[in-house]
Amino acid sequence: MASSDRRTKERRQYPRTNEMLAARVCVKIDETITHGERIQVFADAGSVTLRGMAMPDELVDALSAASSVPGVASLITELEPRNVRSTQ
Repeated sequence: MASSDRRTKERRQYPRTNEMLAARVCVKIDETITHGERIQVFADAGSVTLRGMAMPDELVDALSAASSVPGVASLITELEPRNVRSTQ
């Protein structure tokens, strides 16, 4: 593998900025759970913090999704389990 190909692959696997890492975690959470938009994601040097609300049955999936993103070294959760209220 050429040196430039290796660097490109590494760049895709490990985000270079906190904003990129947070964005990738957001996308992964949104792909995994139904109410991912209720979760705020903050990143600082590989440490990712999740804040907001999550359905009780989606908490484990949200945490698992976030921790599976390349570049996440540690995960801090400040999530609150909340039920979505029906508007019927």
